[in-house]
Amino acid sequence: RSKAMSAPQTPRDRLPSGNQCLRTPQGTPQMSGGGPTHGEVTPDAPRPWSHGSSPLSVAPPRSASLGSQPGLPPRWPSSLQSDLGGPLAALRSASGSSSHLSVPWIISTPHFLDEGLSTTREPVTETPTSGGMPHPPLPRVFKIWSEVGGKSQFFCRGCCVTGPTIDCGYHCCLWSAILLPTMAYYVFCARCLAEHVSLALPILTGAVFVLTIVLLLLTACTDPGILPRWSLQACCEGLDEEVYRVTGARSVALDIVASHPSDTVEPPQNLLTEQEIDQGYKWCRTCKIIRPPRASHCADCDNCVLMQDHHCPFVHNCVGQRNYAYFSGFLTSICCLGISVAVGMILCSIRSNGSGYLNRPEETLLFIIVAVTSVMLAGGILLMSFHAWLACRGRTTREALTGRVTAEGQTLFHPRGPSLLHARDVVSTLPSSSWSVV
Repeated sequence: RSKAMSAPQTPRDRLPSGNQCLRTPQGTPQMSGGGPTHGEVTPDAPRPWSHGSSPLSVAPPRSASLGSQPGLPPRWPSSLQSDLGGPLAALRSASGSSSHLSVPWIISTPHFLDEGLSTTREPVTETPTSGGMPHPPLPRVFKIWSEVGGKSQFFCRGCCVTGPTIDCGYHCCLWSAILLPTMAYYVFCARCLAEHVSLALPILTGAVFVLTIVLLLLTACTDPGILPRWSLQACCEGLDEEVYRVTGARSVALDIVASHPSDTVEPPQNLLTEQEIDQGYKWCRTCKIIRPPRASHCADCDNCVLMQDHHCPFVHNCVGQRNYAYFSGFLTSICCLGISVAVGMILCSIRSNGSGYLNRPEETLLFIIVAVTSVMLAGGILLMSFHAWLACRGRTTREALTGRVTAEGQTLFHPRGPSLLHARDVVSTLPSSSWSVV
């Protein structure tokens, strides 16, 4: 038989893939999965290139321990034998042969049986596809902010929100005005004050300096109360309901937004009721939303901000409902820091006469720093006093400058409220042309 069935080896590049049956030179079918075979190929069996639909004629296994399911390898589990034995028995009876069975498919030992893995079927989670290709994962809000938001920027993966890039120069000037005088204070005056005045003075100045930096970062990196645009509310499921629950401003229907041009100042017809107009609700033609009373659209950030006070380029952010308390605390702390630095330098200059702590160039430099610090301190005190007056009257800077007051209420002690800008949330749907954003 081996002489009649001898054939050259199949080339490697033509080997069938997967769990398919290979024909060996000895005529014995060998499973590509690596498992043992049970059965022989008889000389009179039809070849794959011959007529008929049967690619292989498989003889029954020689093992007698097959139980009630003949024709299956003994290594197959009983569950698989029960599943496959019925169809095989029907084929055997239809073929009318008790010794050979022509099977119209190739039977092979699965890989998981050879590798000793479990035969339990794992649940398959289907990946949404589009045109046969899997969809990319839905992005977070801060990833698509340039398409559905204003000019604000996000850092630390959406944890910090600041103003536009045009404010960076003013922001650097503020940091320089804080750091340079403080550094000069500790380089030239700290030792003299600790020895001749009191050690508590440099320590107190350091504490005020740390407090100033913390309040500045909180003011610059906190959401001032940005109202999500209509395009963002359409991408996040349930966001419009949250905006209505927090602000009382209703969401606008899609057909109204699509039919209303952006350059039209007047709101769509019958959009606002008379009661809402009297309460101070307004239509924002840029954000396509109804903004609540005391909210305004910032031209620098290009966002509607709750109880917007003003846009401050020096703190690199808008000042609104959620960071106004931080801004007021920052003004107070920076004025205290300026007073501490200026007084400390003056005391050091007085104590250094005849003591040799400072030479003539250092005294000149110290005098220049004191003069510049005093000018900035005067401006800071005026600004702090102005905001203290606004807080007492319950007005914002915009309301005080324009004279238009839409609603009464507190400013400094107003509840901050929750942030409506969930920058780290995953959107439920994508805006148009956003599949490239991941």
